[in-house]
Amino acid sequence: MYEILIHDMDDGIDGNLTFLGKGLPASPTAIEEMMIGAKVPRPYIAHSYSFRLNELNSQITGPLPLDKLNSLATLLSGLSEYERIKLEGAALLTNCGSIEDCAKLLYNLDSFDLTPNVGDYESLGRYLAANDFANSLANCPADAMEHFDYDLLGRMGWDDSTNAFIKGHHIRDMENELRESNLNIDPLACYMKMRLCSDANPDGVWIKFPLSGMAAVDAPEQSDELHVALASLKAESLAECRAVESVSEYPGLSRCLDTHTDIPMEQLLWKAHNLGLGLDELSQYGKDAHAKFAAALEYEGCSNLDFAADISKNFRCYDFAPSIEAYAEKYLLAKGVDTMLASCFDLKKLGDTLAADSGAVITESGVISRNDHDFVFDYYRPAREKEIRLYCPLEVRTDPDSTLGQQYGDCPNEFEYATISSSVARHYEREINAQIKRDMDGHGEQERGLAPYLDSGSGLKDKVYSIKPSVEVWNNELWGVVSIKTTTDMNRHQMAELDDHVISQFSDGWGEHFEQHPIKTRDGDLYVSFWQSGDGYFMKPEQDFKGGCPEMGPPEQQIQNDSPVWEQTMGM
Repeated sequence: MYEILIHDMDDGIDGNLTFLGKGLPASPTAIEEMMIGAKVPRPYIAHSYSFRLNELNSQITGPLPLDKLNSLATLLSGLSEYERIKLEGAALLTNCGSIEDCAKLLYNLDSFDLTPNVGDYESLGRYLAANDFANSLANCPADAMEHFDYDLLGRMGWDDSTNAFIKGHHIRDMENELRESNLNIDPLACYMKMRLCSDANPDGVWIKFPLSGMAAVDAPEQSDELHVALASLKAESLAECRAVESVSEYPGLSRCLDTHTDIPMEQLLWKAHNLGLGLDELSQYGKDAHAKFAAALEYEGCSNLDFAADISKNFRCYDFAPSIEAYAEKYLLAKGVDTMLASCFDLKKLGDTLAADSGAVITESGVISRNDHDFVFDYYRPAREKEIRLYCPLEVRTDPDSTLGQQYGDCPNEFEYATISSSVARHYEREINAQIKRDMDGHGEQERGLAPYLDSGSGLKDKVYSIKPSVEVWNNELWGVVSIKTTTDMNRHQMAELDDHVISQFSDGWGEHFEQHPIKTRDGDLYVSFWQSGDGYFMKPEQDFKGGCPEMGPPEQQIQNDSPVWEQTMGM
């Protein structure tokens, strides 16, 4: 909690504004409404402020406008526990005495070194002996080290202007000259943080990612960030802590705790740290990098930390434009249209048309699509466990001169094949599925079916493991079925794209080839089409399909007047 005391010495006005990490409103109108609500009359510029950061008190003299205080308060509200304690220590070393001084420290926290759990001279001496002077003392026998004065070592070279102890930790000023600050830019911007709490500290503390002071070989618990957090939580280890909240500029990542509910705390922090490293590197991809990452998360429907970390490493797999107009303009320039002439197009309408035709997704952050670069998984290990089943009507035809065609066929004229009903076709489920399997095996598609034909730029290629057509009897009728195994959940954009791909395969791809080849049965050849051009055609998920079609009783309870000729003849 941060508290600002406002006192106007001219008019004798006192005001007390307290807020919890959200900052004061920035606009003049909002400030005026807030001040009226707090019963603090004009003027809104105070001559004296007392600014309190937990146990650190600094007198900040003015006059200073509230918008500057608001900017500072907003920056302070985003601090992690590690940064907060470092700031308090830095303020002690620099005699922070103004709002500008405090802001400058925020911009220069990297100039200060915080050593966790070193809160006195003896602890500092032991730390120095184990690190800075480890080589010098390496050959000193243990019985000799029993007489070593660690307290004296800790005091050697001590300078109160560059060293201090703060809340059980040691802080040192590494540079005397501080960079200038800008209250309108957050120098400690963080794209993801979590709040940890413990029984001893139920309110908890914030940690940021990537974790500060963590070597590549360290466990998260060995990082400086976690050492400081555990001390404030009064916890010996992460086993005594729990993550209760996650905050991110990316909405999907704010839900990460719901995605990772059954993993140990250390593993959760590893995942978040890896993602933090990836986010830190996004700036190399230009000014639109974070918008592109946000769009990619929405495109993929991602709330998994490992998958998000891999997305940050596979930026080249996505084509992005920050707006639909920029998307259209990028297309025109690629086609050789002059920049001046591009402005003559209705870029909004053109962009909408192009996005619809290409399968690009319009997100809140911009327009994004997948290209043909291979997506490399380093962290995410998709489990091929999710299955989607889609149902569609079939058109089953036969030779009108065959026994089956003569008895059950519906033939509009002598030049066309006869169509048989799905209730008759159900008796040939086994033969049709056997032919589908032979067809898949013959084209090397027995493992993944139609999945390899997914467009590389669709974003589905890495999510869909297999797409396998078959037929199935439901309600005593034969239906087309598509069993799709995916490596992750599909969002609505991806499901719509998947439906389009399957229908395209049935109408012009595999389905067009399959329907032209006869399926041998003892009653005549069958030709099965998984696609129809009429309005009655559909492609529905299993739940929607079966939920809308109440299951009928078993076949033996119904009138059997549609059995094939050979079954009736043989008394079957």
